[in-house]
Amino acid sequence: MMFAIKGDNVTFVYTGEIQQREVVADGRWDIEVPVEVDWCTVTPEGGSRNGIINIKVSGNPNASQRHVDLNIFFNGKTQTYTITQEGNPGTGPYVDGEVRVYEKNRLRNPVNLIFIGDGFIEEDFDHEGAFDQAVAEGVEALFQVEPYKSYREYFNIYKIAAFSQQRGATYADMRVVRNTAFGTTYNGGSAMDTDEEKVFSRVRQVLDIDLDQSVIFLIVNDERYGGTTIMYSTGRSVAICPLNRIAVLPGGYGNILVHEGGGHGFGRLADEYTNRNATSPDASVVAELEQWSGFGYYDNVDLTSDLSQIKWKDFIGLSGYEAVGAYEGGYGYEFGIWRPEVISCMDDNRPYFNAPSRMSIVKRILSIAGETFTMENFMAKDVVRTAPQIGYTQMETITLPKLAPPVMVDNR
Repeated sequence: MMFAIKGDNVTFVYTGEIQQREVVADGRWDIEVPVEVDWCTVTPEGGSRNGIINIKVSGNPNASQRHVDLNIFFNGKTQTYTITQEGNPGTGPYVDGEVRVYEKNRLRNPVNLIFIGDGFIEEDFDHEGAFDQAVAEGVEALFQVEPYKSYREYFNIYKIAAFSQQRGATYADMRVVRNTAFGTTYNGGSAMDTDEEKVFSRVRQVLDIDLDQSVIFLIVNDERYGGTTIMYSTGRSVAICPLNRIAVLPGGYGNILVHEGGGHGFGRLADEYTNRNATSPDASVVAELEQWSGFGYYDNVDLTSDLSQIKWKDFIGLSGYEAVGAYEGGYGYEFGIWRPEVISCMDDNRPYFNAPSRMSIVKRILSIAGETFTMENFMAKDVVRTAPQIGYTQMETITLPKLAPPVMVDNR
């Protein structure tokens, strides 16, 4: 005797919905919803042999997930089938450590983006308060840029509350100390750091996800310019993104977030800027670049200018991709390292990733989603192929350093 409900246990969105499941059976079966559960119904409640059931769940008014085990009676035996509904993102103040859904697009194999704050105090965590506003601004900045814009349906986005005692961040170079949840610090220039293990721990406490297939955006409630991404060889990362308000590149919170989280943290891309000095990488830098390339990082820089051998050789000669070539300078060096296009987000934070960078991002999206990458499908969906023109009218009076290179941690 056989009975099965095809598909995994069911997860519903918090707003409520109806899902169908196929029943495969060779005899009489019955399904019972526990009498104390008034938010879930199943129709029909029984049948003979194969059939279709409709599972209906009403809206969840609570911030936490809820579950129910359906009782299934077949051939004198009882088994259960679990229904899960996500928590309501809420309309009131957060509790410290609370996770809320910003946007959920996939039930299976999603790309998870986690936004968590440092330097936000308790009163900043009201519904649509300072933290929510910062998350919304950052999310929309990222998804205005290709290829994130065209692949948004692959992403689930979460917000996590972390209460700090003081707003802002520590300035190590100015001997200013602020008591924040993760101790985020400006170290001079544009370099920043944080207690990433504490960040990982906080996320693991409230989300059952694979950190190595996710990106954490740490929004720092401080307007000083800076930004740094901590990148691990197994894939996890923390992109430190302050709420900088300088209106010209490479400044601006949204621009920093796209560079740090979209470029480094998820895309695993290298910086493409140079140090403006006549320098070439020494043997240790070459070895470092080759090591991380072997881990699947840095598809947007190479040690050769040979267009038949360069990492992005598949773009050479393609119609629509005439901007792709070999341009000397990148990874912080003026000579000996080449980048694919004249300008890109990984240089001055403009909202544009060059073609090989877009391909690298798409490959990772599809890998996490369990889908196969093909060049044909990539090109069909690749809609922005030239860098936008950016005005620099204020650059004569404002000079900012490039964002600090990522901190690389080999944890394999």
